[in-house]
Amino acid sequence: MKKKLIFCIGTGRCGTSSLSFLLNSQNSSLFTHELFPILPWSDSLNISAKNKEVLQYKIFQLIHQTHNYDIVGDSGMYYLPYVELIIKSFANNKDFDIKFVVLKREKTETVKSFEKKFKAQGNNPLQNHDGIKNEWDNSFPKYSNFLTMKEAIEKYYDDYYSKAEKLAKDYSKVFKIFDIEVLNSKKELSFLFDYLEINDPLFIESIRKNTSKDFKILKA
Repeated sequence: MKKKLIFCIGTGRCGTSSLSFLLNSQNSSLFTHELFPILPWSDSLNISAKNKEVLQYKIFQLIHQTHNYDIVGDSGMYYLPYVELIIKSFANNKDFDIKFVVLKREKTETVKSFEKKFKAQGNNPLQNHDGIKNEWDNSFPKYSNFLTMKEAIEKYYDDYYSKAEKLAKDYSKVFKIFDIEVLNSKKELSFLFDYLEINDPLFIESIRKNTSKDFKILKA
């Protein structure tokens, strides 16, 4: 039986940590959120050898866990530029089924959430800056400093989902976009689990959406 290798992506501030919790709760599953090392952002048409090595190391970590689990995966916004490379790398692989889940939150809510986060941490990784720097600076695309922070976040959101929508058309069998509300509806979660081909799933509702609240089991 093939093992499942799942990647959950989205701009960030869109429920990927909640989805990671949900998938990690499934039978024979190990699902991480932003597994170290963090991937640098890349031009999808010109991925450097160094970035390919980082990606390969992350995937090897996941594959290693398939000795003990049937479902493994990771979530992270930075996988988007690497989607086609990953799909093509596993195109003829007889041991793994690859799937991508894209979460999408409403634009205004996402932008506000990023603005709050960036201001609190004193770091805007979407633009070149003289503030606090860490590994996340390399994991976001860069936009003109002539833009305001809000404008840069809006541009990032638009670019991200424009690329995701194209990939969803080109690779519809393994790449699918879901609204964040999927996490709060058993009916919608059923569509998600059907897409991932996960049998007898445990339904968990995320009532937090990037807040500190808990999870609860969904009622029938």
